[in-house]
Amino acid sequence: MSLFIYHTTSEVLILLVYVDDILVIGSSQKLISHFISYLHDKFALRDLDPLSYFLGIQAHYQGSILHLNQQKYIIDLLNCTHKENSKPTPTPGSLGSTLSQLNGVPLPNPFEYHRTIGALQYITLTRHDIAFAINKACQFMSKPSGVHWLAVK
Repeated sequence: MSLFIYHTTSEVLILLVYVDDILVIGSSQKLISHFISYLHDKFALRDLDPLSYFLGIQAHYQGSILHLNQQKYIIDLLNCTHKENSKPTPTPGSLGSTLSQLNGVPLPNPFEYHRTIGALQYITLTRHDIAFAINKACQFMSKPSGVHWLAVK
């Protein structure tokens, strides 16, 4: 995914580009229309309905306010990792425990750890409250152990 930002003193245009999907957001409808016309002259474009879902992020409009969440993405991750019946906790991560490279036995196949951490990193786009815990888990990507995996779960 690529992020492009164009701004002047009074206008902002943000582009999120992923393969063949482009999301254009801006502070000026005139600027957005001009940019889309420019792209349409260069490429075959199809303008879809108003934004509702883009790359795992749901968008809901409340008047002129745009709310973003990843509820569906999070539920899919919980189902994929068989954690859909887990109890919520107000604090991400274990309180009082310190993780290090020396903890536990290395995982024989760290694929699931890597995949889950990558998905959790993506969730930090809308859930900043888990960023510290996810960053801590990322520090063990090169050699995760069973203790690290337990902390992630």
